[in-house]
Amino acid sequence: MNSAVTGFLRSLWQQRLIRGFVRYLVLWPLRYLARLVEKKGAFIYLPPFDTLDELADQYHRALWYLPEDGGCSVSMVVGGGLNVSLDALHTTAPDCMQSPPSSGKNIRIVSARSLASAGLFFASPFVLVWHVRRMNYLLRVLGRALGKKVIEIDPQHPDCYEYYHYLVLLTHLQSTQEREQRRAESRARFEELAEKLGAYSRAYVFGTGPSLQSAHNFDFSDGVRIVCNSIVKNKELLAHTRPHFIVAADTVSHFGVSRYAAAFRRDLVDALDDTEAYFVFPEQFEPLWRLHYPHLRSRCIAIPLSLEFTRLSLLDDFRGTGTESVLTIFMLPLATTLAKKVLFLGCDGRLTQVNQEDFWAHEASVQYLDLVETGHQCHPTFAYNRERKGTYSRYNEFVEMAILAGEEDDIEYVCLSPSGTPALRSRQGNAESWRKNDRKWVIHSLHCRAFGCNR
Repeated sequence: MNSAVTGFLRSLWQQRLIRGFVRYLVLWPLRYLARLVEKKGAFIYLPPFDTLDELADQYHRALWYLPEDGGCSVSMVVGGGLNVSLDALHTTAPDCMQSPPSSGKNIRIVSARSLASAGLFFASPFVLVWHVRRMNYLLRVLGRALGKKVIEIDPQHPDCYEYYHYLVLLTHLQSTQEREQRRAESRARFEELAEKLGAYSRAYVFGTGPSLQSAHNFDFSDGVRIVCNSIVKNKELLAHTRPHFIVAADTVSHFGVSRYAAAFRRDLVDALDDTEAYFVFPEQFEPLWRLHYPHLRSRCIAIPLSLEFTRLSLLDDFRGTGTESVLTIFMLPLATTLAKKVLFLGCDGRLTQVNQEDFWAHEASVQYLDLVETGHQCHPTFAYNRERKGTYSRYNEFVEMAILAGEEDDIEYVCLSPSGTPALRSRQGNAESWRKNDRKWVIHSLHCRAFGCNR
């Protein structure tokens, strides 16, 4: 009898009759009620926190990623045995993190034993799962059934990519109209700048590799100057290059919560004050950046990213390519949009001849060597994910693809120094041609001596 009933119910389920009953008579009414009590911009952290260290870690992330001026309210549920005040929590930042000036007034701590926690769950359209393995399965299913966005931000789980999902939380609060308006502002800003730079036929692209140390032997005044990332640390180099664009796109090193990222942002703000450069970065990060640095709005160009490789000018197709490096995401598109000859310095990739303290080879004067580890401590799965995705081989492929596409459009590419990137190494400038055509060949000979080049 039991087997017959079980078989009958299974057949009904397979015919979607029971599922339809549950959906129409149970879940939809609950979802409707949840919509009535939901508060826009409300986030709740689950599962409950059991220790002060766990709570402090996520609390100080929330201070940066969900600031009080962002129109969001944050609820952190704690286990019944944990009793802590916000004032005490505010002073317990992990050593690897740099707490932002946010006061945390939009954050509340609530006990899992109180009825308030259940009410906050129904009132929050966003559920942030900070520990995947401890999250109650039924609660996760209920959240999704009620139409909530269940977002995994577990820093210890490699499949969560918390450093990205945390960074784009505020985009969920942005309307389509607002997003299109911000994009139009950035595009107009870029088009105006491109018109001003139209007299240049060259573009200089600066990476942060060891070859950058010879930049002072070169005059870059005859072209568009595009610098990236932690070059902002070296004020002397910024004064020499006088960049038109400063670009950055790294979720951990530039927009993350670590002391490394905070040092970069501090120097970036100084660099924008000291130069006439514009800051170019991914559009997905713009809502968070605008909240923390509203005074820099007129100096920022936020460009949307595409999963497709685009070879068009940014003036025709205002999108960067969502690839593995800021070189292919923004620097090459900017350079090929604005010039017919692109020259590289400091784009060394990975080198076996020098010590690589991190993923790439860096010139010490443009790298925060003592803070590199803080980025890995804050985002422990980042390095693992970078290796397992084959980031470097994909980077090499995208550089080659972008340059070949540019060459089909009669754009010339010259690398002014030895590079570990195959596409740039094969386009290394010849000393004799530089002597004959540009009279700036000295930089090539300097690098040959430094790196043991025989060409």
